[in-house]
Amino acid sequence: MRLFIMLVLITGLAGGTVAFAEQVSVSQMMADNRYWPPPCREDTCILTGLGGITEVWERYIDKNHGRLFIVAGVCASACYKAVLRAMKNGEQVRMIRGSRLVDHEASIARW
Repeated sequence: MRLFIMLVLITGLAGGTVAFAEQVSVSQMMADNRYWPPPCREDTCILTGLGGITEVWERYIDKNHGRLFIVAGVCASACYKAVLRAMKNGEQVRMIRGSRLVDHEASIARW
């Protein structure tokens, strides 16, 4: 299966629900579930989120080996890196129409 990835740099989404303009601290990420991988259901894992700690998302992929990964909504930063890891590991990855993968240069974590 071949997956075509469209990279989109987003400064904001309609409705103002997500903004990537300013850096988020680790303490802010810890308090916001949008920066953590959502729980998997049976044989399917949804990849959606604003990013977070790359190692956490990569362990999520490794822990859920053999499941179908579906990209839904915005998958940014560490979530995007998780998609790349899943594809590299040969996992099944599908993308829902209208979903967005967002990559950016790494930044130093601040508390």
